[in-house]
Amino acid sequence: MLNAKSSITIADKSIILVDVEKPAKRCGSADPYVCIKSQSFSLAVPKDSSISKWDFADSRYEVVAKNERAVLGRLYSYDIVKVSGALNLQFAYSRKEGVVAIKEPSGNTLVPVEKCGILVQDTSGGCD
Repeated sequence: MLNAKSSITIADKSIILVDVEKPAKRCGSADPYVCIKSQSFSLAVPKDSSISKWDFADSRYEVVAKNERAVLGRLYSYDIVKVSGALNLQFAYSRKEGVVAIKEPSGNTLVPVEKCGILVQDTSGGCD
């Protein structure tokens, strides 16, 4: 579980929690999800955008809200996904920008410093 002193870095082939790096894999093109999975942390979203509830890596995912927000003059459309089970957190997900924020149970919110988050599906916004 992440806490107030946690930091997380999600790279292409690894996940770093605090100062411990774990190997990570992405789901393949034939899988029903866009995902990253490691021993300590996994996230997944279905490729089929009509699915609002799914199970992955011992966690239950559910889209609990759909939002739009303007940040620095750019409009972001995203889903709020609640994760329970092995992970307990929420994340904001956009098909064009990927995971744009992760909210821990403690209330801390982690945001990527890059333009694009992970698990991007629609590359028309300039993310891949």
